[in-house]
Amino acid sequence: MRLAGLPLGILLLFGVAYVTDYSMILLIRGGDMSGTSSYQALVSRTFGYPGYLLVSALQFLYPFAAMISYNIITGDILPKIFQRIPGVTTGTLLADRRFAILSTTVAITLPIALYRNMQRLGKVSLMSLLFTVIVLAIVITRASSLTIPHTDEAWVFAKWSAVQAVGVMSFVFMCHHACFLIYGSLEKGTVRMWSNITHVSMIISLVISVQYSVFGYITFTGFTQGDLFENYCKDDTLVTVGRFFYAMTIILTYPMECFVAREVISNVFFGGTLSTLHHFAVTLLVVSVTTIVSLFADCLGMVLELNGVLSATPLVFIIPTACYLKLSTDHWYHINNALPCLILLLGIVIMPVGFFMAIFYPQECSHGKEMSYCSSNSSHLYQIDAYTLESAGAAVITELLAADYNINNIIKIWSSIAHVNRHSTYMQMRKKCFVHLGRKTSRLFLYLCSAVKTLIAKHWKNPNSPSGTELLARIKDVQSLESLTASFNNTLDDFLSIWSPWDAYCALWGL
Repeated sequence: MRLAGLPLGILLLFGVAYVTDYSMILLIRGGDMSGTSSYQALVSRTFGYPGYLLVSALQFLYPFAAMISYNIITGDILPKIFQRIPGVTTGTLLADRRFAILSTTVAITLPIALYRNMQRLGKVSLMSLLFTVIVLAIVITRASSLTIPHTDEAWVFAKWSAVQAVGVMSFVFMCHHACFLIYGSLEKGTVRMWSNITHVSMIISLVISVQYSVFGYITFTGFTQGDLFENYCKDDTLVTVGRFFYAMTIILTYPMECFVAREVISNVFFGGTLSTLHHFAVTLLVVSVTTIVSLFADCLGMVLELNGVLSATPLVFIIPTACYLKLSTDHWYHINNALPCLILLLGIVIMPVGFFMAIFYPQECSHGKEMSYCSSNSSHLYQIDAYTLESAGAAVITELLAADYNINNIIKIWSSIAHVNRHSTYMQMRKKCFVHLGRKTSRLFLYLCSAVKTLIAKHWKNPNSPSGTELLARIKDVQSLESLTASFNNTLDDFLSIWSPWDAYCALWGL
């Protein structure tokens, strides 16, 4: 939603869900028409050995990258859960993301991934679904109780990065690589039965995805991370419960992707049959490589985008429709083939454009750190003068100013200023903040920074830090000077529009 805009994002979710549903049915129908029982065999029958190698690579790449993303999520979530245990702090073993990934891999995901038959994962899938419902309930609950400042352009209809959002959505809905495995596990599988199962499954997935996306976005707007639980503060007890169930959902989904990756290797290199030794060796190799990569890769958004545009898009949009059009007895331009042709064309456009944007306009990641707005809930404020303590607004401005000046304290000061900027301009400071700020918002931000810089210079050699009263007085001085300048230049309307967020902030806190 952050990439596409909320209204367009919802429409795209419905559109990608429909395309996914349609192409999954098309895939099994193509297998029935060609007399094949696997995705690779279908593509081999229609496009020969080159097609077989291409789809094998994509079928392996998708679950491989998915397993990496699941490990990244595990590494983000579990340390925050463990840090709620008394005595576990940042820097301890339990709070280390690498330890979380390694321990869950050895204790849970690897043993389950060693199963030979996917039917044994039926109960695991049911548990994963139940956990997902619990997580969704917690996300909805927090959407009604948290108050996070909305960012600029939070409610625009569409954004130019919508193509990147399609890639992520394709990743979310895509399960084509496992279609034939699931279809083959049915006792009496028919295309009609598969269609009914696909419709029901896709409707459930769509309902969950829409609610998860919408309630998550309206809570955090422009702050929203690729992993939604990275947005919540770590001291939230209800969210900690949600993190636990979310982590279990992800951990239990990991082995299913391993099944598919192992199946592809089995078909390409071992003729479709793995001995006990080969089964163990291949599983161990796949799990080990994905674990090693996830230990060093910690940006979930980038992994989702690249996997979506490079693997999910061709597997969902391009290959099923291309196979069906090749097998169809009608010409490609026949009215019955209009929809497959349209989906094929969309895939051809989305794949290169999405890849270009993912590389040159990557998402920003929190990398497991606390979000900046979580600091406003902190109870350990520094001791400052009595006037400041009377006003929560002034306390926010000066909560870290009463420390001796060294480089760490200056960093803390500017963190405090970032907090003031966020609550008065409703914009988050980023690495390239002036790219994201509007003209008037950036002007107000610069005025606030100028007031702080003059105080730093004034007190540079003074062991006593400036008080909250001084800071507020200096900001008012800057505002007064700008008011005089605006009166002289006959630009009072512009002045009032720039300073109105600050005036509202002062009025709210009685400053």
